[in-house]
This record gives sequence, C-alpha cells and structure tokens, in this order.
Amino acid sequence: MDRRSMLLAGGAMLAFPNISRAESALPNMPIRVVVPYAAGGSTDITGRLVAKEFSQITGRNFFVENRAGGATMIGTEAAARAKPDGTTLLIGGTSMVISPILTKSQFDPRKDMSPVGQVLEAPLLFVSNPSFGPKTIAEIIAEAKAKPGSLNISHPGAGSANHIALELFTRKAGIEVTLVPFTGNAPSLSAVMGGHVQLALDAVQSAGPLVAGNQVRAIAVTGKERFPTLPDIPTVNESGLPGFDFSFWTCVMAPAQTPQPMIDELNAALRTMLNRPDIVEQLRTMGTVPKPGTPADLAALIVAHRERMEPIIKAANVRIE
Repeated sequence: MDRRSMLLAGGAMLAFPNISRAESALPNMPIRVVVPYAAGGSTDITGRLVAKEFSQITGRNFFVENRAGGATMIGTEAAARAKPDGTTLLIGGTSMVISPILTKSQFDPRKDMSPVGQVLEAPLLFVSNPSFGPKTIAEIIAEAKAKPGSLNISHPGAGSANHIALELFTRKAGIEVTLVPFTGNAPSLSAVMGGHVQLALDAVQSAGPLVAGNQVRAIAVTGKERFPTLPDIPTVNESGLPGFDFSFWTCVMAPAQTPQPMIDELNAALRTMLNRPDIVEQLRTMGTVPKPGTPADLAALIVAHRERMEPIIKAANVRIE
C-alpha cells in the first residue's frame, strides 16, 4: 500500500465508529473523563454522553470522574497534572478560561492542556416577570437609562458565565443596573417569578420550561443566531444592542503533550458523535448546539475567550466569594 492509500485508510478508520482495540492509538486501559462539577448537572450529563460515545466509537473504556470544587479548578488542575498518556481527559469550557482569572490558580488552558475539540455552545436567555413593562432589549435599555439603578437582574452566581455576560451587556449598553447573584439557576429564576427582580439571565434549558408555562416572559437570546427550539425569540443583537453576542461552551481537553495520534483519534470520534442526528437532537433538548471542529478551532476559541473576558472581569472587579 502506498503512502496516500495508507493515509486514506487511516482517515476512514477515524471517521467511523467501532474502531477495534488493535487499531486504536489510545491506551488499552480505562480512560477517565474528569468533570469538574458535581454529578447530575448539565456538564456532567455532557461528560457522560461523551464517555459513552467515545467508548462505542474507539473500543476503549471511558468513565466519568466527578471532581467538583474550587470554582471548577480542583478537577481542572487534577486533569492538567495527569500523565499525558491518553488515560485522562477533561470536560472543560467557559469556566476553564474564566475561573483562573477569578481565583489564585496558576492554571492556563493555553499551555497546560491540549485541545481535543469543542462539544457544544449555548446562548443564555433574558427572561422577565410577565408583569414587567419592557418587552424588548431596546425597551429595557431605555428603561435603565431613564431610571439608572432601578432595574434588578438576577443570575445564578458570582463569577458564572451568566454574571460575566451581564457585565459585558451592561457595559456595551452603557446602563447602570443592579446585578443580583444567587446560588444556582432555580433561586435566580424563582426571584423573577416572585417579582423580587424584574429580569434574569439564565440558561435556555433552565428557563425554557418556565417560558413555555408562561411563568416568565422570554426577551432575547444572547447568541449570534436565534436558538433552534425558540425560533420566535430574537437575539440581543437584533432586538436592541447591535454587535452583542455571548455563548458559553463545553469542550474536551487532554493534558499538555498528549501524543498527536491520540488527539487526532479523539477529535475524529468527537466529530463522528456530533454529526449523528440523535446526538444533535439530544443536545438541543439540553438547550445547546453541537459544534464539531478541529483542535486548532478550539485553541483559537480559548485564546479569543480569554482576551475578551479578562478585561471585563478586571474592570468589574468580579470576585468569587
């Protein structure tokens, strides 16, 4: 077989599921997928989905290890310290970039990890109490400018992606509002339903059912495009704040210096997974959108996200208590 035929054969092997143990570049032993959150949350669900599909596609045994705490840094740093031998992966994402800025961690995803690929991205959703007068982003901005400091917007925690997105929003809009942190999605949304705050910025997965039940009113999504399951809800960009977009995202990472053949195989498995219609549908029901891409795409996303978020966090003096 000539070199070109060998390369084509190798590419075909990576592109399709059920790679045999003999053909796989991955170690023939259990591979842990570190999730830096407690079991049961959306990131944990994503991690378990990745582990299950990777096991089926590569013929290796992937299992989830939850390592929560320290604003995700306990699990993240543990994965970064692991041997780069293909036996450890990390389910990373927005917090992997934000948390080191908010804490004393010296972790830097740009040098301490090898990108495998992005799994998904998800916009956030502005919702209001149904009795709140303004119904668009333009009207909310006008209200905030007319009555500085009068609007209260809740979010699920200091230093969360929601919090940073709100800091970005208020600065771009040039408005003064009161940001009200809670300890999770449920209490943040309960505050809106109870009329204790006028608005909240939350995940589509958390707020969507309340929108469907008319318990809160959907105002706008923060992504570049309308969300597939909420086609009638405009983006912030098109409804009052041109140029604004913010989405949180999840990815797969490996310790720095993990051999390239392993990275390539894992990326191919990830792309195979994310192009399956049943997986696409499952992720959409979770309020997310699959984002198959290359390791280089993910590396560029991490750099861009760090450059965008760091000035906002420092200017707002955001801290994790």
